[in-house]
Amino acid sequence: MRLSNNGWWSSRTSSGRFFVIQAAAASSNCLLSLTDSALRAEKLIYLTDVPGILDNGELVSEISAAELSGKIADGTIRGGMVAKSKSILRAIEGGVASVHIIDGRTPHSVIAELFTDRGVGTLVKRD
Repeated sequence: MRLSNNGWWSSRTSSGRFFVIQAAAASSNCLLSLTDSALRAEKLIYLTDVPGILDNGELVSEISAAELSGKIADGTIRGGMVAKSKSILRAIEGGVASVHIIDGRTPHSVIAELFTDRGVGTLVKRD
């Protein structure tokens, strides 16, 4: 999913169709993950105001769902990232293949995340 300048979220399904909802109606991370799961989206992209998932201040570029769950349990992930991480796990459990968390304040961050080998945020993948 991505947020447009006019406040609408859009998502492309695995069949290539787009789904669009107003961002104000999608304020819950849970709603976003459930929507993408129901659509059988291949990817979910969170544009946030942080670089991605951090471990001791360092950006985690890639992590499995199981590792993410462990980091929630051991307290490595704290604050607002806990809710995002739990919704990521729900999306993956619901069938989304991968979830990207990237800093939406950074110009061209979506392109850099999706079309480079290393990316710029955190990629969460199914186990």
